[in-house]
Amino acid sequence: MRWHDGVLTREHGGADHRDLSGEGLVLMPSAFKWDQVVIVLDPPWQPTLIYPARGVGNLWQAGAGGDGGALARLIGRTRARLLTGLTEPAATGWLAHRYGLAPATVSQHLTVLRDTGLVVASRHGYEVRYRRTELGDVLATPSGAR
Repeated sequence: MRWHDGVLTREHGGADHRDLSGEGLVLMPSAFKWDQVVIVLDPPWQPTLIYPARGVGNLWQAGAGGDGGALARLIGRTRARLLTGLTEPAATGWLAHRYGLAPATVSQHLTVLRDTGLVVASRHGYEVRYRRTELGDVLATPSGAR
């Protein structure tokens, strides 16, 4: 999505032009549309842009919103968040954005997690993606879920 000179443009998708005639645009974060942006322009609804809510991946994690419990006490809260958040391979920049951290901070924590055998790194084009090892999976999975 891009806003320029009073025009909202969707980068991908069909070429459709709608004049909102001053109705405004409702911006609606959604935990259920985590992988896409939806635009609703048809009456009787007010024009609405539905977008993925930030941090939605944390909603269903055990202990979300807490201090991270025993794992956080063992390896630190930030490393515990990064480790439990690596449910799929991710790059440093994406993790930094997701958790609101500086990329250098995330990089330092991932280096420690890699050096201790909890994550591995692999290059994909111009970026390096990190994923949990089996040991990382064991530590990141709440004991009641195993």
